Amino acid sequence: MRPVPLTPAPPMDDAGKLRWIIDKITALCNASQVDKPTDVADEMASSYQPLDSDLTAIAALTTTTFGRALLTYASEATFKAGVNLEANTDFYAPGGTDVAVTDGGTGSSTASGARTNLELVPTNGLELSSPNVQMTTNQRTSAIIWTIDGGGAAITTGQKGYIAVPFACTITAARSFADQSGSIVVDVWKDTYANYPPVDADSITASAPITISATTKSQDTTLTGWTTSVAAGDILGFNVDSVSTITRLTIVLTVVKT
Repeated sequence: MRPVPLTPAPPMDDAGKLRWIIDKITALCNASQVDKPTDVADEMASSYQPLDSDLTAIAALTTTTFGRALLTYASEATFKAGVNLEANTDFYAPGGTDVAVTDGGTGSSTASGARTNLELVPTNGLELSSPNVQMTTNQRTSAIIWTIDGGGAAITTGQKGYIAVPFACTITAARSFADQSGSIVVDVWKDTYANYPPVDADSITASAPITISATTKSQDTTLTGWTTSVAAGDILGFNVDSVSTITRLTIVLTVVKT
């Protein structure tokens, strides 16, 4: 058997080493007059990951013992301990300490505590209306006012005009004030802007229209049978059903904005 030279020395990279070994085995087999070790070479080649740009880039990295240790952590707890992460100090854990307002939290685990910390506690007349803070009923109370004027003569029967309501509301009371003692019955009609004008069939007062009987004023806070809900943009109409003596009448509908 012919001697097989071992020079030159094998290259330092893995792929070069593999080629060098295959070449030497091939030379050895040739010297021994045996078949070329194709199977052996194939088996050895399959034991190595093919060289590519990613492996080359990784091999060029300069790592530290600490960095390499990250790859050995077997659990989340081990990882946290290894990098010295402490719950509620380095990060907020569910069920742990409440996140401070300065860190973007509410500083509380309750809704009332959060509102206090975020200065959402009702002040200056505001009230809670879960889940929001809103104006009180008094602050949302307004009035729809309509005047019927006979121009110095007694008011006549019939339709006396319309008004558009720009906000959604609920009627809570109806009051009327006459310029002199007398009697009057006024019906209130309501319909949408698209269906303008409202007509008698659109009455919202049922069997309790605005009524003054031989006096100068009336007040109704019960509004029995009334349709009290008004949508933003609804049109109200006022119709005098009957009247005597009164020459000027002011109607005030108390409403609460919704």
